Amino acid sequence: MALGNFYIWTHSYSIMRRSAQLYKRGCNNHPTTNIGKEENSRENQNGNYAAFLPLSSADSYEDVSSTLPSNGVAGRLMHYLRRAKDLLAEILKELWSPPSVAALIGFTIGAIHKLKSLVTEEDGPLRVVQDTTKLLGDAAIPCTVLILGGNLTKGRGGRTTMKPLLVLSIIVIRFIILPACGIGVVKAAGKLGFLPRSPLYHYVLLLQSTVPPAMSIGTIAQLFDVGEEECSIVFLWTHLFAALALTLWSTVFMSLVS
Repeated sequence: MALGNFYIWTHSYSIMRRSAQLYKRGCNNHPTTNIGKEENSRENQNGNYAAFLPLSSADSYEDVSSTLPSNGVAGRLMHYLRRAKDLLAEILKELWSPPSVAALIGFTIGAIHKLKSLVTEEDGPLRVVQDTTKLLGDAAIPCTVLILGGNLTKGRGGRTTMKPLLVLSIIVIRFIILPACGIGVVKAAGKLGFLPRSPLYHYVLLLQSTVPPAMSIGTIAQLFDVGEEECSIVFLWTHLFAALALTLWSTVFMSLVS
């Protein structure tokens, strides 16, 4: 779960930030100025899909002529060095979100024994830092739940042009395909010896493949003020189906690990 959150707040955070920037840039450059924000966003959703291209594709169509390698070994070397520099800069941008920075600091402190003893020991001089961080972290959980509840209320109006078939495909992938893949992965890892022989441990791993989408995605969408209605619709229907899916899959998982 921790690795999943780290991935969400690095790669997914970077993709949504870039997509939000391109989407808002396309809305600002729209030739029609009399339409409202909702109509403008609908038109961009229907026709301007370039705003939601991945990072590599978004970078590739901006200035293709400047990235082509010149003739000769020196030109190709400069091209590869430029690509490596851009890749390194993109990785650093992905790692620059606040949760990622906090996770990296925590890993660094935990890996160094002297620093760890200063923070985690009962009589450590920096024990107050851990207590304060834990207090703020515990308060972040109900705040995230409140944000999720606020986003779910936006999915009732049907103001977006999101197709029901797309929502149905998300539900099928989330609650049918992914749990089936999770069973195969956990069973294969257990037979290869990568997992301990604990039924409870296997059950928790299997249960992770059946939970609804991460609430962090809705938080990121609200942070960048783009795609909030779409996320709310997806969250609304996936959480409604999660009650039935979790019950059925929990029965299947218990029969597999028992």
